[in-house]
Amino acid sequence: MKITRFRFAAATFVATLLLAGCNGGGSGTTSSSGASTPAPAPAPTTYILTTAVTGSGAITSSPAGINCGATCSASFTSGANVTLTATPGAGYSFTGWSGACSGTGSCLLAMNVARSVSATFSVTSTAITVSLSANRVTGVAPLSVFFDATGTVSPGVTAQPFHDIKYTWNFGDTAGGATWGYGTRPNQMSKNVAYGAMAGHVFETPGTYTVTVSAFDGTNTNSKTTTITVTDPNVVFSGTNTVCVANGSAPVAGVNGCPVGADVRNLATTQAIVQLGSLGNKRILLKRGDHWDVSGTEYLKASNGIIGAYGSGAAPWIRIATGNSAFYFLDGVSNWTFMDLDFVGAGGVNPIIVTSGAGHSNITALRLGQTSTGGIIVGFVDGFFVQDCNGSGYIGGGGHVGIYAEIGSRIAILGNRVYDATQIEHNIRMQGNYKIVISNNTIYGPAATKQAITVRGRSEQYAGHPETWSGVWAEHIVVSDNDVDAGPNSGQLVEFAPTNTGCNEYIRDIVFERNYVHGSVGTMIVSEASENVTIRNNLFIPSDNDVYTSPTIYVLHKNTYIPAPTSHYIYNNSFYRPAGANPHYEAIGVATGNGVVTYPTGTVAKNNLVYAPFSTGNDYSGSATPVFIATSGPANNWTISNNSTDSQIKNTAPSFTTPPASLSDWRPLSGSYAIGSGAAVPVWDDFFLASRTGTYDMGAVVH
Repeated sequence: MKITRFRFAAATFVATLLLAGCNGGGSGTTSSSGASTPAPAPAPTTYILTTAVTGSGAITSSPAGINCGATCSASFTSGANVTLTATPGAGYSFTGWSGACSGTGSCLLAMNVARSVSATFSVTSTAITVSLSANRVTGVAPLSVFFDATGTVSPGVTAQPFHDIKYTWNFGDTAGGATWGYGTRPNQMSKNVAYGAMAGHVFETPGTYTVTVSAFDGTNTNSKTTTITVTDPNVVFSGTNTVCVANGSAPVAGVNGCPVGADVRNLATTQAIVQLGSLGNKRILLKRGDHWDVSGTEYLKASNGIIGAYGSGAAPWIRIATGNSAFYFLDGVSNWTFMDLDFVGAGGVNPIIVTSGAGHSNITALRLGQTSTGGIIVGFVDGFFVQDCNGSGYIGGGGHVGIYAEIGSRIAILGNRVYDATQIEHNIRMQGNYKIVISNNTIYGPAATKQAITVRGRSEQYAGHPETWSGVWAEHIVVSDNDVDAGPNSGQLVEFAPTNTGCNEYIRDIVFERNYVHGSVGTMIVSEASENVTIRNNLFIPSDNDVYTSPTIYVLHKNTYIPAPTSHYIYNNSFYRPAGANPHYEAIGVATGNGVVTYPTGTVAKNNLVYAPFSTGNDYSGSATPVFIATSGPANNWTISNNSTDSQIKNTAPSFTTPPASLSDWRPLSGSYAIGSGAAVPVWDDFFLASRTGTYDMGAVVH
């Protein structure tokens, strides 16, 4: 504030002098010829100090003002003495100043002129420094925990550790190490292991667990551990803190799975059940085989609880007969788990779980069944898990989504079946969130022109103004090991893009890997993310019963509110295009739309294996062959190598089984041109998690 006042005063003073001179009353001298000589201009009261960093490190100043990287220039009062400090990043050392300072000692500057200083940091170690954090390290079972290794660095090896490092998680949970029931490989993928820079896990058994993440950058390996302590719900919710609820006759504590000492209730409506939950710190267990009708929207008004089931037999079920929601949260209600319940629609269309307002954390939906209901909709939640749920036949029309989260963080959508959203919109929609894992799900049938998975950014709207960027990125998103089926109708099956062309939404750092994407669409992925998207080791079978006939993977710029997308890495994917009514085909597109003239840049495509034997042309060049890349933009905007050529796409079988009827059919057999024809890229295993060693194969599956 002092600097601002000084600058304002100086400007006012100069303006006063100029006005005085125009009126003939200013000071000055007169030459012998009678001409007036202006008085010297007053000395500036501030000077600009500009800094720059080479390598990984930071420059800070005393007094405050410089913090470079983020803030690399600042104004300082004339005559001020400014000290700059250089702090190296992990794996780097400070090797010297240049510009107004030199050497490796302290940098002291007298700000009597504008100055410029640079600091250079050099790699001292290529060892991986692993970062590991958890959103919580203790709590009652079942405990959902989100793990984050996005701060990991590998100096001198990769500048993009989120994308280029292989992360392997072991949760130390052998008792709960069952396999996922959905996804690309149901009943094969262990729940005790996960991959990617972020992961989620639900600990269902009390105990102490050692969680390990290992990081591999192609050369180096390192690991880090943390401890999770899971407490026993029978202890935390002992006595009357557990309530057994039946509909018809009162339960008996100590009988049929109702814990000894529990409170017992005979209740006929979910409204009464929710009122119990609003006392807080309660475990509410509903009798298996009983059912309840939603009698009206009721709000959970307190934190810390479980609503689950007791006894044997079918899960207790809740019927939504009107337009009411089953469970509704007020502001700031946190730490709730809903588990082992079935929801059945009977004309009601509202979602089964909804958050209202802000400030929620740690909401978990575990093993919920949904038939002919709305979805699960949350907003402003830090720590949101949907795991092992089975939803089908969603209803409600426009505005409804199977699983929806907005303006949240640390979100895990794991092992669910999200089936038939044709009567609503999207199967899964993430709006303005950061740190998301969507893995091991089976996703079928979005509505026409909608998406099975859509990831969007965050913008803000004010009265009378278009939506402007909030300043918060939608970032750090892992989408892996999902079976994504277009079903009967779809537009663009997976999308990373702003909500529409009038929204200023920034998205970055997405990894889309080991997914099986197929069905009656031509376009399977559209990305208008601003920067850094990796699409690798996926299997694609696009068809053409679709309103879009665009390329299978489409890097697109059509929104003038955001910069052109950059840095899309498309590695080691396999494509097979069956016969169809529209025989044209393009594997990858880099294009503009909606009158935008700035093309995406930095698209890199390597080691992709494509076969479209029934194609008779493409929609870009008009030639009679399919094409690998379709673009009218400048060639220096993209880099392609070691992919199927246009001729091979049409004429040369890659020696995997066609049409591939199972995942194992994608493996190239001996003699395939794909074997050993790939380039070295930072992809350390294949679709089946088999290591890539030696010379790379093309495609998602090694031979």
